[in-house]
This record gives sequence, structure tokens and C-alpha cells, in this order.
Amino acid sequence: MEKEKFESARVKEKIKEYWDRTKEHAFFKDDAEEEAWRNSLREEFGVDGEKLKILDVGTGNGSLALLLAEMGHDIVGIDVSEGMLSVARKKAKERGVNPNLRIGDAESLDFEDEYFDAVVSRIVLWTLPHPETAISEWRRVLKPGGKVREGVHI
Repeated sequence: MEKEKFESARVKEKIKEYWDRTKEHAFFKDDAEEEAWRNSLREEFGVDGEKLKILDVGTGNGSLALLLAEMGHDIVGIDVSEGMLSVARKKAKERGVNPNLRIGDAESLDFEDEYFDAVVSRIVLWTLPHPETAISEWRRVLKPGGKVREGVHI
């Protein structure tokens, strides 16, 4: 068990190092992809209605977090990479939004049970050493009737 924890920590450190080096990863490949995500998120979570508390796991450069913040939702974006978060913070400032962007582990969330209305992620689940643990954590922090949205590309 101790060896497995060590290996998992080592894998997570390698993932963090990779994303710290690759911090300029494309926000969206083009305007059409960004608009497709915007429309999909608008359809899923609405705009002018209820303000939702949404967790963006593996927020990276903030692509989903910033779109959701622009829609008026209360967003917390977590990532293991400070490099990626610095890009997200810069983009947030440029776009005039202020989501709560901070270091966090998708497999061990630092939030109380049933805290969020929704959990979203983009291009993160396949990078995790224990995706089943992450999904359990996402469910734990989700309010009853909440939504989980994991996507790669639309």
C-alpha cells in the first residue's frame, strides 16, 4: 500500500512538471471550438437564471472556468500546475472575470461534502493515476441532483 501511494505521488509530480512546462497549451483550438463550448455550457447550466457554484477540476489554462464565470456562475478552478494556473489568472484578468483559481488534486478534493451544484472538467480524467478515485471525490462534493460534465472536445 505504501509503495502504491509513493508511485501515485511520483506520477502526479511528473504530471505537474509536464503541465508547468507546457503551460501555453491551447485555450481552444479556434473561435469555433470556443463558441461550441460556450453554447454547450449555456445549454447545460444556463446564463441568466440561477447562479451555480461550479468546480472545474484540472482547470489548466481556465478555458471552462472562464466561460462559466462569464456566464455569471461562482467558479472554483483547481489544478496541480501553478504554471497553468498563472496562465488562467492572466486570461481571467484579460477577460474581466475573477474565478477562484487554486492548486488542488482531482483525486483528493479539499472541499466539504455536497458543496457544489456542478463539477466540470476538460481533458483531465485520462491523465489521472486513479480516475475512479477522482470520480468518487467529484460525487462526494456534488450536491444531490447536481451535474458532472467531463468532456474532451465538442
